[in-house]
Amino acid sequence: MALIAAVSACSAPPRLEVSGQAALGQIGYAGPVLDQAQRDFLGGGGFPGFGGNDPVPYGGAAAATLAVAALRSDPLTPGLNLQSRAYAELGATTARLPQGLGVFTDPARVRMLATGLGADVMLERTRITPGGQRMTYAVGLGATRTLAWVDVQSALIDRQSRVWLTQPYLSLATRTQRRSGLDLAADLRVFSGGGAELRLGVAQGW
Repeated sequence: MALIAAVSACSAPPRLEVSGQAALGQIGYAGPVLDQAQRDFLGGGGFPGFGGNDPVPYGGAAAATLAVAALRSDPLTPGLNLQSRAYAELGATTARLPQGLGVFTDPARVRMLATGLGADVMLERTRITPGGQRMTYAVGLGATRTLAWVDVQSALIDRQSRVWLTQPYLSLATRTQRRSGLDLAADLRVFSGGGAELRLGVAQGW
């Protein structure tokens, strides 16, 4: 009981954070969302090698995400914290489909608008640089539930769909907290269903 009381007394109150992030190349939700959109488009069918059940290749992807999070940090040992986070995010992605969608192999463009809710728990190590900046390194597990609106356009396709997606992930993150200005952040997520995403951005907490 005394230990619990001591940890509770040292726990920082929950704080609010707003962040903006960008990702290029591989986008965490893009592949699964496009695969599901293709299955919906073709009614779950298709022939091997001609779409339906084959992954949708995409390229030239770029994504921007705005997130609002509530965070709580509980100290475990000096310099090591357990951070719990719940967040809501809104993201937009554009990409090319060089092989089109399903049996329609004309090159296409895709736009996705995604909104999601997520949570993760991280072990966070903190150190102070010689210049006085506070740096954190974190590893943990989380999951996100995403609703994506997909718009695929080509000479042969004009297709809009809506896809729900749940993705557990492993996160490796780092943060540089500057004495003035916005914090700098990087977050690598590896998803349980395959694929990874590297996000770079800025954050402001209160």
